[in-house]
Amino acid sequence: MQDKKAALNQSAPSKTNWTRTAPYDFTGCLAHADITFNQDTGHVSRIVGILQHNNACAEAAMKRLPAIPLHRHVIEIALRQLKDGASITAIQQQNIDMFTARAYRDQATTDPLRANYRFQLLSSDFRALYRAHHRSHSIDIRKTPEKNIHSWLDPQSSGYRADFRRSVYQYVPRTATNDRFKLCICTPEMEQAAWTYVHGGQLILDGTFGLCSSRILVWIAMGINADRKGVPVAFMMFSAPSGSKATHAGYNTAVITELLQDWKDWLEGRPLANGRLFIPLSAITDTDPKERGALIIVWTAILLLLCLFHVRQCWKNKRHALIETVAGEVTTYWKMRSAYRIGILEASLLATTSHNDALQLITSERTAFTATLLTRNPDSARICEGVLKYLDYLEATWMPLPIWRSWSAFGRAAAAEVLGVPINQVLTTTNHLESFNGKLKHKEIASAQHSKRRLRIDVLCNHLVTVVLPRLFARLRLASHLSQWMQERFPLGSDGTPLAPARRRLVSTTSATPVAWFPPNDLRDVRAIDAVQTERLTIINNLRPFEVWATCVASAADRSDPEHARYWLTLHPTGSATCTCPDWMTRGQACKHLRALVIHVKFRLGPSMYALPTTLEEAEAVYNKNTAWYGERYGQDITAALCPRTFPQGYHLAQFPPNMQVCEGTDAVTDVAPLPLPDIESPLPTDTLATEADLAALADDDQDEGEPPDTIAGGVAPDTPSWQDSDPAPPPPLNAELNAAAVATQIQQKFDHEVTVLLPRLHGIATLLGDGPSLRATQSSQDFGGVLRDILAALPAADASNSSVVPRTQALAADGTAMQPGDVDEPAAPRSQPKRKLAGAATCESKSQEVLPLSPERKASKRIKSYGTL
Repeated sequence: MQDKKAALNQSAPSKTNWTRTAPYDFTGCLAHADITFNQDTGHVSRIVGILQHNNACAEAAMKRLPAIPLHRHVIEIALRQLKDGASITAIQQQNIDMFTARAYRDQATTDPLRANYRFQLLSSDFRALYRAHHRSHSIDIRKTPEKNIHSWLDPQSSGYRADFRRSVYQYVPRTATNDRFKLCICTPEMEQAAWTYVHGGQLILDGTFGLCSSRILVWIAMGINADRKGVPVAFMMFSAPSGSKATHAGYNTAVITELLQDWKDWLEGRPLANGRLFIPLSAITDTDPKERGALIIVWTAILLLLCLFHVRQCWKNKRHALIETVAGEVTTYWKMRSAYRIGILEASLLATTSHNDALQLITSERTAFTATLLTRNPDSARICEGVLKYLDYLEATWMPLPIWRSWSAFGRAAAAEVLGVPINQVLTTTNHLESFNGKLKHKEIASAQHSKRRLRIDVLCNHLVTVVLPRLFARLRLASHLSQWMQERFPLGSDGTPLAPARRRLVSTTSATPVAWFPPNDLRDVRAIDAVQTERLTIINNLRPFEVWATCVASAADRSDPEHARYWLTLHPTGSATCTCPDWMTRGQACKHLRALVIHVKFRLGPSMYALPTTLEEAEAVYNKNTAWYGERYGQDITAALCPRTFPQGYHLAQFPPNMQVCEGTDAVTDVAPLPLPDIESPLPTDTLATEADLAALADDDQDEGEPPDTIAGGVAPDTPSWQDSDPAPPPPLNAELNAAAVATQIQQKFDHEVTVLLPRLHGIATLLGDGPSLRATQSSQDFGGVLRDILAALPAADASNSSVVPRTQALAADGTAMQPGDVDEPAAPRSQPKRKLAGAATCESKSQEVLPLSPERKASKRIKSYGTL
């Protein structure tokens, strides 16, 4: 304490001159009163002091405005609004409304000239309001966040909170420079959900950053309930190490392994375990090998799947770097041709169940583009060279056997076999967790932020435990109760027949029939490409000028049957389009069948020939212009849609539907010509098939996309990727050796890539050091030397002799079954786990320890946009 006082006395004086703020000047008057009273009874027990003022004080005049306190009722209303998540603007507006209406307590009866309080809120009042708001939640924001959290979790502290401690299964304070702060949350409801939905099921794992003002990384574990909703089962928070320039780079496999192992050990030691071992059977992550490496260390036999959205994002980034940067100088035909073929290739690769077949797809495309390159066409040459490099990238990076099994239909089929569920219930993306992250940041946490500033870590943890998580599970219970009530209530009126849920109709507000528009939707585009590739689309020659007619075979139909189910499509150059599938008849927009037809037309004629609306408003404008131009002939010159009331289940017969009337004539129209009428002032955006869909839209459409099962001939369910299409028996599950090999391959690829990028700069640094022998030692040079020493110490584990862990293109057996473990070199044994510092449910560090700040760096953390291709 004396050292602190000495340091304070030696500090530089303040540059701000002191000024008096009291309303009266000081006169030397010592008058004061010390009153003691009983708070329970209100009786005064003692009055002491100097009660006589001096003459100067008695004659003093006010020189400055006094500090006027807010009326108690104004504070109560504002605090109630803050508790409900109201913004500063909403609180100020409420204050204006109530003051104008004289609705505050005592406002109507108080004489303004004798009032010692005010009813008007000032901007300067919100600091005290927020302090009082946090104090009501046992948060003293005058203390540092780490000290608040430590006092809540230390049973010997006066601020100990048993309710908060019940939701925290691990807490490790940061007491040394090289320590990490760790706080892991698993409420009783999350614990129950972990055993119900994750044990023996699927686990989603991903990290998020930027939730609070400190450099804290948050890992979220999530399961899927019976209603296919994401349920968070654990929050794992830890601080970035000292010296981290970016928060997202402050973690590795070891720390994630430690967190997952602690979570597993804690769950297995709880009463809910009943002696069971906590074992998820399958896990899905993004393409980061750190998470995947940690998962196979904790659960060696777990099935690892890659999120298809992140896989395709890597492909898109590489494709853009190699092809699309060159395509701007090439004619439209070659752009369309390369995009068309690569789109079909990527969709086909995702659906492969045989490694040999996947390799053959790439070989076929390489042969085709090599032949085109030999034609020496200057426009096609640049595109073909980029495509060939892209194909080499796909084969080298994504086609090694362990990696291929993680993202192909083969791996999903293996997961379905182990989980004992249909393949369409195996997760293909981490959209549930991505959607939860978005809602957490932009809705749940945003409501507690002050002027959009990031929350302190103690405020964030308290908000998660007391508000966010209880409200989330309450919503899930409400949804479950509603679903159960609907299942029990309404079948009583349908003779016990199960009722399908109602689907929201998205139709034009100006017409009684649905209209077509083409919003970006990655999932439907993939299904459309699959329809084109499997040749389910057939163009119909007709006598109607300018309009394209086609049929598309229903995905579950047997094409050997002449009367197989098919849908009928039309596409007009003005943007009008129709389909007879139940999806389009009930919702409008553009189904996968129409998108397949657009792919065909764009490839033949180019995108400039057709104006495709991308919003409902644009589609309505097209409909209105067509009806105004053609008038009564609208149903003759442009095919109108079927009436949804007459065909609520769509139309899939082999005969022409009523709305498609062939014009009379002798010669069939076999090609399509552009139609200049009606004149559309500005061309509408057309390139929707190449646009990546938003994650939230992917999550929504992934759940309700496809035809209802009872709308296809014979009651056959819609198509879903299945190993049964090509293999007579289900594939065996992925094994621990291939899991480890997949992670080792990813790490090797990332290492080689980073070394390739860094080597030129390292050579430049070596040259600088040679040119400047008198360079002085700085903190940067010391940190750089420490990192280099760590790299040199770890290099033997990344030696080139280990590069043969996984062959570059290793095929499966001829029957499509998995290779034997002996066919793949055994991966190196995982490094021994570092000694972990555990804090169980009933343990905590002593409060006598000095708790260090969570983030020594003051620089704000930022999430860098990903351009990764690995």
